[in-house]
Amino acid sequence: MNKLIYKTVKESFAILIITSIISSVGGFGLAAIETKFLKIVPLIILFPALNDMIGDFGTIIASKYTTILFLKGIKKKWWKSKELRTLFKNIGFVALISALYLSTISIFLSGELEIKILIKIMAITSIATVVLTVVMLLIAIIGGLYVYKRGHNPDNYLIPMTTSIADLTSMIMLSILVPLFF
Repeated sequence: MNKLIYKTVKESFAILIITSIISSVGGFGLAAIETKFLKIVPLIILFPALNDMIGDFGTIIASKYTTILFLKGIKKKWWKSKELRTLFKNIGFVALISALYLSTISIFLSGELEIKILIKIMAITSIATVVLTVVMLLIAIIGGLYVYKRGHNPDNYLIPMTTSIADLTSMIMLSILVPLFF
């Protein structure tokens, strides 16, 4: 048992340091749009939930992909995998519904019940969610295959990597989308 713990800590330590740095960098993107961002109350309400949701989807994708990798094996033509297509469809559907739900809730909680703002917030959230879900899937597939072929457990790498990249890319996506819509 001690060997397993040692191996897990050894594999995870470096990746945790790297992912902490990646997550921290994301704040620079938001700093660039800070004044505009802070004026849009629904975005202030939405951001923590959206960021958490994307990170959660990164974790789900990484763990499900690792399970598929260990149980079924992924061939060189991973894009033909029925399990991966099913995973992407299911996550994509739940992510989009969740994005629309979060957008609606943030509008109601902010008290800004204008349809124009609701549509903009829904568009930002939906675009960010779809793009980030695709990014999480690609990171899980490419990173998972790379780590798996080297004899390591992909979960030790993919879960922290997908969640930190989700943090970074969600902040970058918002720093791009907010100025486009507002």
